[in-house]
Amino acid sequence: MNIDDFVVKYNISTPQSDGLKHAAKFYARSNFHEKLLIFIYITVFGVYPGNIEETDMDEDLSSLIGNLVNDEITAVGTTWSSQKLVEQIDLLATKVQLNSQKTSILSQLTESINSLKNKELVEGVRTANIVLSDYIDESNIGKRYLLMGQDDTSENGIYEINADGKLQRTEDANSWEKLYRAQILEKDTGDMYVSTTGLEGTFETDEITFAKHDYPLKEVILIDSDGSTSEFSYPTTRPNNSITQVIERTTGEKINVDTVLLNGTVTINFPQAPAEEVDYLLTIIG
Repeated sequence: MNIDDFVVKYNISTPQSDGLKHAAKFYARSNFHEKLLIFIYITVFGVYPGNIEETDMDEDLSSLIGNLVNDEITAVGTTWSSQKLVEQIDLLATKVQLNSQKTSILSQLTESINSLKNKELVEGVRTANIVLSDYIDESNIGKRYLLMGQDDTSENGIYEINADGKLQRTEDANSWEKLYRAQILEKDTGDMYVSTTGLEGTFETDEITFAKHDYPLKEVILIDSDGSTSEFSYPTTRPNNSITQVIERTTGEKINVDTVLLNGTVTINFPQAPAEEVDYLLTIIG
């Protein structure tokens, strides 16, 4: 049934009909990028693409983006979480010629999403309970671990092994505020974990929880530098429109590189040849 038939069948008034058609132009889009760009266009220019006049949509426009963002859903191809939206901002910006006004809108949108806080990567993730008072490991002093399976869930969090071989909370995750919306990468697997702890709570009293961001279409590639090469190419099974990110393996720091993924090959160009002793991880999601 099309909209005109729906209007006739249910005897909908002309203002309601116009509003329905206007809203449907947005919601009918199945492509996430197109929906977001339409939203930005309307916000910037006050009209729908093609100069269709905006009618009685002010309140709806302010909530349109909310219908695309749901942090409880992270599966590829469904409603996008705020993390995924943040990851796409740079990609979206390259697909349109942004004037200063559009850039400002995009910046405000990014800020409003309250992006996740990247933490230094961890050596491993522990999903079974550890008795903290009994734990001693003098062979891995200084290494970081994510504990997410403690029987007392207030003990969950990011720990490091101190000089005595005991586990202690890390400096970057030793408060409720620092753990809220924390994002942690596991060193060897490239798996990403995100704090699902609420905005407010009492540290070391209330429940602290984490969840693995399970990207079923993810590929992680180790970039092994020889100290002289700045361009690296690898075969991949991921499609051309996949998301790519390069991080330094030891620190988890995101590295700004030029990445091209085309027809089964991903090519990474560093601004200069990375040092031989430094390893990098390329993550491809798509």
